[in-house]
Amino acid sequence: MGILRLILLFFIALSICLQVAAAKPEKIVSMNLCTDQLVMLLADRENIASISYLAAEPSASTIVDDINGMHLNHGLAEEILQLSPDLVFASEFTTKITTGLLKQLGYRVELLPIPNSIDDVISNIRFMAEVLEETERGEEVIASMIARLDAVKQKTQYQKKPVAALYWANSYTSGKGTLASSLVSAAGYINLGSKLGLQNTVKLPLETLVSSSADILVIGSRHDITPALANEMFHHPALNVAFSGLPIVDIPHRLWICGTPKIAEVVEKLQSAYGAALDNQARRGSGE
Repeated sequence: MGILRLILLFFIALSICLQVAAAKPEKIVSMNLCTDQLVMLLADRENIASISYLAAEPSASTIVDDINGMHLNHGLAEEILQLSPDLVFASEFTTKITTGLLKQLGYRVELLPIPNSIDDVISNIRFMAEVLEETERGEEVIASMIARLDAVKQKTQYQKKPVAALYWANSYTSGKGTLASSLVSAAGYINLGSKLGLQNTVKLPLETLVSSSADILVIGSRHDITPALANEMFHHPALNVAFSGLPIVDIPHRLWICGTPKIAEVVEKLQSAYGAALDNQARRGSGE
């Protein structure tokens, strides 16, 4: 009887463990700005124990107005441990020392990869929704985003493709293998960085930019172009001359530094200047 009782207790304990493992997360911690925004979108607020301090940074975050009263963390192990979370989200590059320690201590840590395409964004949303046991909510978010992207595609699919030049602080641009490049393509443009054979996010010399015959210049929000050495090139006379009369679209970095449904807004903003870019392309073709 003693052995049977032990076996029975073992299976009872196993059943309890399985139920706990399958329970919907109720103390969720996010340690990364991008996972912050997805967690806020997919999880119930009362189940979110903490998000990263970057969620409160207006120039980077799209959820500043939604996080009043929420606990903010700086990705430190001692902060996270005090919260006793049952689920932690982070990026694959987030504070590896902290995420490694949490894993060693038995905490559930889910790392989201950096998205390099619209398909990657969809995969990340779907993955997080499954982990949160919010698959229906996740599919609704994805369907809404795809509908907006498809609406843009319908407006551009039969047109020629103007060349869009992306230009960030410190002369950086986005080439092949980046989310930014995929969004430019989704809006009906050819990305200059990709056309030049550039990979990932790299520096684009000003001389190359002004001689590129791009049809549109895309920069971060002009409100973000504060006086700093990193932004000096935006005031360079050569840049002003090269793009005089051309459409210049300013899109806040916070809309596309993370793979969230906000990327649909980026594509819509790019598409809003599509006609002007086409006109410029036609003028160049006619030699005006």
